[in-house]
Amino acid sequence: MNKKLKSEETQTSPMNRLASVSEQYRSSILAESDNSYVSALSTVQFLTSRKRNVRESSDESLEKTQKKKLCPNTHQLPMFLSKTYHLIDRCDPEIATWSSSGDSFVIKNVDHFAAYVLPKYFKHSNFSSFARQLNIYGFRKLTAEPIRSADFDARTANYVSFYHEKFKRESPELMKDIKRATKSDHQSKDDMCSLKTEIVHLKEIITRMSNEYDRKLAEMKFEFNQKVTRLSFLRI
Repeated sequence: MNKKLKSEETQTSPMNRLASVSEQYRSSILAESDNSYVSALSTVQFLTSRKRNVRESSDESLEKTQKKKLCPNTHQLPMFLSKTYHLIDRCDPEIATWSSSGDSFVIKNVDHFAAYVLPKYFKHSNFSSFARQLNIYGFRKLTAEPIRSADFDARTANYVSFYHEKFKRESPELMKDIKRATKSDHQSKDDMCSLKTEIVHLKEIITRMSNEYDRKLAEMKFEFNQKVTRLSFLRI
């Protein structure tokens, strides 16, 4: 009985109780430390994942912006303009290409262009039809006629160039401002062509009249000189 009491006293002694409390406190601290570590690790993983998502989202947004700038939005443009832009941009430079400034495009080989390039984009090989469509959208056909015969270049003589102030290699976003001509616009163009034809005809008439005037004046001068010569002989 006395031994049992002593054993119980030994187990409940202040030193044993202090050791037990210390062990419980240590366990609590370790558990708290583990929880803090797990929480901190989760936070770091969450922030890393969020940063990666933000970066990917930013890269994706930048890529879309660049694509939007480099490639015209086909949903906002007439199909003809979009196809023409890509056609020139991707074509063999020996057949058709942008000018050096990028403000116009040049078709170097009309026959090859009509036979092999047009069917890929427009399902026809009619160059005249393609040129008419360009005209409807306000494109102008450029001609480079040499001033002197020495400037003539047989290699580029058959090149055909088209220009529109809103159709540029480096600024495809400007194409949204290109409008298809209306019926009234066609009427105005027809009137303009009629006026140009009439002006050309009037110029031809003026030229003929001028030539006739010069011829008659020359005849009158010749006759006058002859008469003066005869009078001179008569006086002698």
